[in-house]
Amino acid sequence: SMRRKFGSHFCNSRLYLSTNAMYDLGLTPTSEDLSAMNNGECPPSLMSDGVHLNDNGYKAIATLIYRNIFGNRTLT
Repeated sequence: SMRRKFGSHFCNSRLYLSTNAMYDLGLTPTSEDLSAMNNGECPPSLMSDGVHLNDNGYKAIATLIYRNIFGNRTLT
């Protein structure tokens, strides 16, 4: 419903964090990360606790938003 309402302005952060974020950041997922990702959850390596993102998690969100605005151009 969010995609229908906001169209191309919608950033599906849960989907991104649970699929490509770690790879885009050049991080190697741990077994716990892979298990979480297979369940559609945010990898623990991107979390500071069970609720909040850490610096890498926030960098992933920034990457997602940047790419949504500017496309897949190289981040500078």
